[in-house]
Order: sequence, then structure tokens, then C-alpha cells
Amino acid sequence: MRFRFSGVLLRFVNYRKEIELEAETLGIALQELAQECPLLSSVMYDSQGKVRSAHRLFLGGELIRDPDPALGLKKTDCIEVMTAIAGG
Repeated sequence: MRFRFSGVLLRFVNYRKEIELEAETLGIALQELAQECPLLSSVMYDSQGKVRSAHRLFLGGELIRDPDPALGLKKTDCIEVMTAIAGG
């Protein structure tokens, strides 16, 4: 499976637009992502290790409203990580 990044998060993943990982569940994938990109952890996860509300995860173009760590993933799955942009 792979994660796809854009925008402001790119600097926390060494400007890699995609990161490929071996993971069977969303929880394992998020743990491996934190190990692969330690700078991303402080920005993406809260103190309990959950994805911060400023970030949205999309699987197959569909929003994952409440990221369940037990959500099964296939090798061909791609999770897009998007960040809300504040402005006015």
C-alpha cells in the first residue's frame, strides 16, 4: 500500500509525493509511516497517536471519516493525506 502527500506535508516526508509500505491494516500503516518519517509524527498525530483533525485521509477517493486502525488494506491501496488550509 502507499501513502500520497501534497502541499505543506511534503516537507515532513522529505518531499516524497508517495511512500510505499507493507501493511495489512490502517493502524499498522500509520505506525510504519511514523517510523519512516519521524518529522511527520509531530504534525500529523495528536498526543494519543490519532490523526489530527486538520488532516483528512482518503482511500480510493473516499474520505475515511473516523480512521479505524483495524481497517484492512490491500497492496494496491493508496491513502491520500490532505491538510486543511486556513486563510481568509
